[in-house]
Amino acid sequence: MCRAFGTQGEPVLLSDASLGAWRVGWLVLKQIGDPVEADYIAVVSAALPMVARPVQTDAGDWLAGGWGATEWIDAKPEPERWDEVLAIGEGLHAALKGLRPDWPDALAARTTPWAIADRVAWHEQPVPAELSAEVQASMARALELVPAHDDRPVQVVHCDLAGNVLFPARGPGVVIDLSPYRRPVGFATAVAVLDQICWHGAPAERSDLIDPGDLARAAVFRIVAAALQSEAAGRAEAERATPLLRCP
Repeated sequence: MCRAFGTQGEPVLLSDASLGAWRVGWLVLKQIGDPVEADYIAVVSAALPMVARPVQTDAGDWLAGGWGATEWIDAKPEPERWDEVLAIGEGLHAALKGLRPDWPDALAARTTPWAIADRVAWHEQPVPAELSAEVQASMARALELVPAHDDRPVQVVHCDLAGNVLFPARGPGVVIDLSPYRRPVGFATAVAVLDQICWHGAPAERSDLIDPGDLARAAVFRIVAAALQSEAAGRAEAERATPLLRCP
């Protein structure tokens, strides 16, 4: 598999072991769960200068044996650079606006916890019945604040930005691990700000930067996704996110 991507060397497990990402030589290799999504991300990423560059196999494919590859970047995440991360997100979303290829229909039917949570946040499916009564009760406030309608234009957005910007010693930040959805940009920004507060030490006052409805959707998105992985994770996410919500 390494040979297919033109690299060799001793594999080094990267810090995010849950994603199965390894550095081998000049590449980062990552296990792929959804080939359609991975192909789409690779094609889109290849057109964006601020995103880690995907690498094709010697046969011209983006995947080999269930793995994908991007170029190794000598940089580190610094999520506490809150304003810089959001500015990079603005540039990314400006570049993503109207970008081809077209959104694959198959991505609308994804069944990952995050894809389900996204649809719940946008009233496209009900709250999963398997969530505990405690978790459902704790997110009731967020659900009440989620707008029933939203007429803003949608585009491809990155809904996991906060911890996925790497900063090299010199030069601009680089975005990694695109998490693509077709939603208004404000929703992606709200998820990033929520994550900055809940996970990266940002002050709660940063929630004032975003629309209350977007903040509520972001809270639902994170709570449901966490709860579908474990009840304890969902409860903890709700305890972090719901105090930030405010009436519009």
